[in-house]
Amino acid sequence: MLIITYPKTQLETDEYYHLRWKILREPWGQPLGSEKDDMENKSKHFIAVINKVIVAVSRLHLEDSIAFIRYMAVDTPYQKQGIGKKLLNHVENVAKQMDTTTIRLNAREDYLGFYLKNGYFDCGAGHTLYNTIKHRKMSKHL
Repeated sequence: MLIITYPKTQLETDEYYHLRWKILREPWGQPLGSEKDDMENKSKHFIAVINKVIVAVSRLHLEDSIAFIRYMAVDTPYQKQGIGKKLLNHVENVAKQMDTTTIRLNAREDYLGFYLKNGYFDCGAGHTLYNTIKHRKMSKHL
């Protein structure tokens, strides 16, 4: 059974960051700690859990009444099972509760189709991470 919640203990917090690093940074040789930025303390953090195992993560923060999703990742064995969609929907619902009507994110080009299927619009080229991972700017009206 999938449960979407937030990290409640130090162990869950550590596992949350480790999964972010494992999926989004380790494959490009980035060190532990590179999965964090200066917005961590100003953000809401989410975990998707199956049988007490964190299988997906995401972060949400507001800037000038616009919601931003960052660091969304699903652990490799759990991809393509609808977990990312459920997590995304949960994060969007929390954003709505924060009185915002716009949500934005930067999608890796490999995952552009996922966000398009979930109602996001492609707003043009974004940054290139580590000189190899191209991103697209995405937006959705809530």
